[in-house]
Amino acid sequence: LTHDRSSVSVILPFDESKYFIELAKTKNFGIHRILNIRPKVNSETKRVIIEFRKPEFCVLEISDMFMHHKGQHNYTDEYIHLTKDFYLAF
Repeated sequence: LTHDRSSVSVILPFDESKYFIELAKTKNFGIHRILNIRPKVNSETKRVIIEFRKPEFCVLEISDMFMHHKGQHNYTDEYIHLTKDFYLAF
């Protein structure tokens, strides 16, 4: 139930994102943007936000975001801005 300019965005665990990307390809969606979310600068990616669009409207953008700086529960401003509508603590 999509049209040419439809987009779909998902938040997934990193390991699950690989499967979802393959599934999206079978439905004729390409990756428009990926945001890798890591707990700290030196950590592995834990979550991924991916925006899918029809391939002809895709411009691949990849960026990283860190959840914490200077210890746990000391969230970065970027992470707070992204998640403030979902977490009561922000």
